[in-house]
Amino acid sequence: MAHMMYIGALAKLTGASRKAIHHYELLGLIPVPQRKGRYRIYNEVDAHLICIIKRSQTLGFSLKEITDVISTTGKTGKLPVNMVVELIERKREDLREIINSALSKDRQLAELQADFLCNSGETCLMPLDSSPKGQA
Repeated sequence: MAHMMYIGALAKLTGASRKAIHHYELLGLIPVPQRKGRYRIYNEVDAHLICIIKRSQTLGFSLKEITDVISTTGKTGKLPVNMVVELIERKREDLREIINSALSKDRQLAELQADFLCNSGETCLMPLDSSPKGQA
């Protein structure tokens, strides 16, 4: 029989707050737990799903992005590897675009910095108006 636990123990085990756990339930990311009286009873599968959710969020995935993967895992008991690989590849592509944009901005900033420095390292005086003389 699977190890059963109340929400406090689940929160402590996974590092997720009680509020987050309830939120995951409402979104359908984890199955509605069994009840013992008025208390929710969770199991190791729930803990595993919450750990996947938290790790995914740490890596930049939104709850919306991981919903299909988590709900499929919860229903089948198996991680849908093909879905996960595709999701990770899309996230990596997004990250590469962000990196390329940041590198481009860094190069532009270096050029701007060079425009303001003289060879001796002193600040150069650059005209504020860059339009040709006599034209406004």
